[in-house]
Amino acid sequence: MSYDQTLIHKEIALDTEAHESLPPGASRVVFDRLTIPPGTSMMAEAATGEDWFDIDTGLLGLTLIGDALPNGWQSGHERELTTNDPIPLLVPGTDISMHNIGQDPLVILRLRVIPQSNSTSPAAAT
Repeated sequence: MSYDQTLIHKEIALDTEAHESLPPGASRVVFDRLTIPPGTSMMAEAATGEDWFDIDTGLLGLTLIGDALPNGWQSGHERELTTNDPIPLLVPGTDISMHNIGQDPLVILRLRVIPQSNSTSPAAAT
């Protein structure tokens, strides 16, 4: 069976240097797709240095709270990001608030690497 390659659309969802910053040892990798309705906000877990996210569709109001923020960011001030804007690199411990500021659902793709301790099995961490 053959297929028409012109009908296939490929788009990079996340492009990171993850291989250089992954923690040593066993880890659990979670890739999820978050859909946030218009006008809704959510607090994300604090940045760990082993997590990445990207906007698939919609308008993101991103608020970062912390002392070591990317250049040009002010703690507690929301900035609008679109699918074309780069996501800033986050220092571990930075608190993140996401707000759908558009009229359509906001879709976020998120990849988290969760290091496993010796006392926790991957099955117990779900």
